[in-house]
Amino acid sequence: MGANMIDRDTSLRKRSGQRSRRIFAVVLGTFVLMAILVALFQLFMRYEYVIDDHGVVWRIDRLTQETCRVVHSVVRCGPLSPSKSISISPSKSKSTSISVSRHSK
Repeated sequence: MGANMIDRDTSLRKRSGQRSRRIFAVVLGTFVLMAILVALFQLFMRYEYVIDDHGVVWRIDRLTQETCRVVHSVVRCGPLSPSKSISISPSKSKSTSISVSRHSK
């Protein structure tokens, strides 16, 4: 009778150990899936590239709406020069409006 009780106790420990491993695997799998989805978004969906009427390529960050100019595959962000300002208005359609205005000092 005592041996039967010990067998039951060890099988309960094995089942609880398997359950905790299974929960850990599910949680770990969820984190890995989320990391893969974030990486795919960063690589393929974060930026939109637009060519204006003058043939200049602009990169628009879909999260921050920051606009950067692409010159020879090099992305240049920040102020272009003190005398230029750029206004880009992306819309939900395929067309994007870009206007460049120059201010003289």
